[in-house]
Amino acid sequence: MPERTSADFVVRPARLEDYDAIQPLAEQMDFLHREHLPDRFRRPDGPPRSPEYIAALIAEEDTLLAVAEWHSLDPQAASDARLVGIVNAGLTQTPDVPVKVRRVFVKIRGIVVLPEMRRCGIGRALVREALHWGRERGAVEVQLSVYDYNQGAIGFFRALGFAPLSHRLYRPLEAAD
Repeated sequence: MPERTSADFVVRPARLEDYDAIQPLAEQMDFLHREHLPDRFRRPDGPPRSPEYIAALIAEEDTLLAVAEWHSLDPQAASDARLVGIVNAGLTQTPDVPVKVRRVFVKIRGIVVLPEMRRCGIGRALVREALHWGRERGAVEVQLSVYDYNQGAIGFFRALGFAPLSHRLYRPLEAAD
């Protein structure tokens, strides 16, 4: 994947040595889910993502794990690079059933930008990288899921041209049902 650059950051493939820097990004996403859906998400006993999990994502041919690396514009601070965003996407195929049109699409499984770095074009660049990556692999569209509580993300994706495809509903089962 070619690196995409701006004046302040670079989007590049994640590397194993990024593991420690990926953890605060994963925790940022997980915190939001725990805060709004505590019956579905919990704080893990250890790191949010294991080294084996990150290594598997990096090695998986049909997965994109890309990071946004922020660089200080101060020439004296050349070593001031830090990870400020991440996207995890994968290729998916529709099931092989007669009623469905076969298609390959990119599913964005997760994306997060540190709150203090939002509105700098980082999220847009990470999505653009996922689109580019998928297009190179024959995907015809990109899909993702966003929890209803996350209106900021919904607005962000709508501004990038995403539109609702379906509505996933749920209902708890009660003993009297």
